[in-house]
Amino acid sequence: MVDKQGASNIYCYSSFLEKEKRFIVHKNCGRIRNYFAALSKPEGFENWVIAKVEIKAAVTADELDSDVSSNEINVQIKKKKKNYALIIVEDNIVSFEVYLIRIMNKSNDRFNTSSSESGKKNKADFLQYLSDENMFLDNTISFNKDEITEFVCDVGDGNPIHRTENAVVPGLLMFDGLLELYSVLSCEIKYILPVFEGEKIEIYRKADGLEAWIWRDADKKDAGYVKVFETKY
Repeated sequence: MVDKQGASNIYCYSSFLEKEKRFIVHKNCGRIRNYFAALSKPEGFENWVIAKVEIKAAVTADELDSDVSSNEINVQIKKKKKNYALIIVEDNIVSFEVYLIRIMNKSNDRFNTSSSESGKKNKADFLQYLSDENMFLDNTISFNKDEITEFVCDVGDGNPIHRTENAVVPGLLMFDGLLELYSVLSCEIKYILPVFEGEKIEIYRKADGLEAWIWRDADKKDAGYVKVFETKY
């Protein structure tokens, strides 16, 4: 999410109506990133991250991008507790339900990776898992520092974990990358572990969606695969 100053970094020239928490979408901006920029506007979420996003749409991502009409995007903080929040971003075409969690202190700009060992599988166990679940490798993606920087500036995301050395890849940037591969807009995406700049994400297809895995700690005895996010259609 962003700090107050982050609003000035949006390149797509959306007009923010402060009083009513609304955006007017303009023709000269990638449509999907307008929704991401709208999500970045509510204040008080500088040290929160996205845990899950549920998207409902009557169109595909390609159809959305080809629609050049102007549209109003509404942003609503539906629920906010100490370490959990739900924000709704929607217009008359697409609805995003974004579930956020707070995972670190305000003074800390580094991502908590203490749970990174959870669910790690060695190669043999991972191959058996793929066989048992009838999954196959479908794509690989990765994001470098420049791509992360461009994205957070485009959408006004000022979260410090995306701007440090070995930056965390924004969850919505990964979703943006998936849309380029699959163009399926209506889905649920659950983020499990952080992904860092330059890491190769292996995308495995299954019957009802996708799973994303990374081979980690290749130079260590406890090297293994960890699941970083999954989608359901």
